[in-house]
Amino acid sequence: MARFVKNQLIHALSSCLLLICCATGAVAQDPVIIGPLTGTSSIIGEFMLAGANAYDEKLGVLDDKCSAVSGQAAATRAFDNGAQILIGMPCVAALDAAALVAQDRQTAPIILALGVEVPDVTSREKRANWPVFRFAPDAEQEATTIANHIKREWRNVCS
Repeated sequence: MARFVKNQLIHALSSCLLLICCATGAVAQDPVIIGPLTGTSSIIGEFMLAGANAYDEKLGVLDDKCSAVSGQAAATRAFDNGAQILIGMPCVAALDAAALVAQDRQTAPIILALGVEVPDVTSREKRANWPVFRFAPDAEQEATTIANHIKREWRNVCS
């Protein structure tokens, strides 16, 4: 199961990077990957780093430690260094803090969130000024999809 999750994260991150390059033709400033490289969630950051390295080993990678303070600091550092695209932040606290930093910028930065399942992260009513795009379903969508799959496939198991 861990290998499946690792491969999914690597593919998702690599796909995000490829999508950005194709959509813009050329990225003036490479995206910056922000994730938990230290602490209890560092395994997620390691997978993200592997995905980033599959795309380009010279991409900037910053540690958000899955905390609001570190997420804010990482986003501020990335934006101050000219980044316009942040990818990652699988922890809600770090993403919330980074999104607040992004919405206050005069430029139009974009955050591509990987793995955050909280439903209101991309809610236009609650987060109208946040430039956040989610690359995964929220928890409710995921639960519905899994339930529908189990319901549909259960007949095949019992036959």
